[in-house]
Amino acid sequence: MPTVSLCIPTYNAARFIAEALDSAIAQTFDDIEVLVVDDGSKDETIEIAERYARLDTRISIHRNAQNLGLPGNWDRARELARGEWILFLFQDDLFAPRCVEEMLATARRTSATLVCCRREVSFFPEVSPDQRKKFTAYMRALEFAALFPGRDFIHAREFSSQVARTPLSNFVGEPSCVMLHRDALEEFGRFNACMIQLVDFEYWTRIATRRGIAYVDEPLVTFRVHGKSATSTNAQSTLRKDRLDGIILLHEFLHAPAYGPLRSSPRNYFLLSMHYFARIGQLKRSDAGRDPQDPSWTAAVDYYPPLQQRTAWSNAGEWLYRAYQGIRHLHPKSANGASQ
Repeated sequence: MPTVSLCIPTYNAARFIAEALDSAIAQTFDDIEVLVVDDGSKDETIEIAERYARLDTRISIHRNAQNLGLPGNWDRARELARGEWILFLFQDDLFAPRCVEEMLATARRTSATLVCCRREVSFFPEVSPDQRKKFTAYMRALEFAALFPGRDFIHAREFSSQVARTPLSNFVGEPSCVMLHRDALEEFGRFNACMIQLVDFEYWTRIATRRGIAYVDEPLVTFRVHGKSATSTNAQSTLRKDRLDGIILLHEFLHAPAYGPLRSSPRNYFLLSMHYFARIGQLKRSDAGRDPQDPSWTAAVDYYPPLQQRTAWSNAGEWLYRAYQGIRHLHPKSANGASQ
């Protein structure tokens, strides 16, 4: 059994897979397996991966019988992985040679279940200067080291407090930046298939609000942004990314049993509730109407029925939220002080 499984979920990855595999097999820590799990590619992804597999026995390839989608393919890769630790490498990202070695050393030193690292961002030529500027600003605002300066381990309570402040911002990082022990996978289950853009952050939070998280302040991963990357594609879906994904995540934070520790603090519960009611109000007011029969709200409930189960409670919460916003507007110092 290998110590670390490097899982590469792929779909039409011919443009990138060779570089990703090169960075995987170049690791200084060599007790690894490299598992390519393909979700029905229609290009030369498999042919390229097979050429690598013939030259390196650590590489194996699995082809899904049918397309499982993004979260489903991640889960399939985890099921097939044999290692004690699992580290995803997305098809368009790259590992630094010491990535596995440094993350594993930190995990062992801190007795962590979950480890993340700093990443660099690289843009393909098709990404416009304006997109680069916005994405860079977004990444800088979410730097883990800035949120927890000088720390290599963040306890569950501290992590929970940060989530309550910025519940829809993935300050941990993309899957290529995160290594987790297989025990966590067995305890915390599968990725949430109802989500797209925030599916990884939801899972990291599910674990870290109970187990904490370790951090390596070195750029061990290059996160590459291009016109067809998952991040760019997801950003084009307003309802799913800007509205529905956020509401689903906040609903889980407030109601799912897995997040009991996150909302155990009254302050955390209050902050999460304010974010939740604001999102629901935004969705109900959007597009064609300003009531629960708004098409966008109807689409949200149809897609994720648990949203409808707490309508009365949510309406009361929305009223409190509007009152709170009014107090902030009339007495900003008082409201700010009360929220600290």
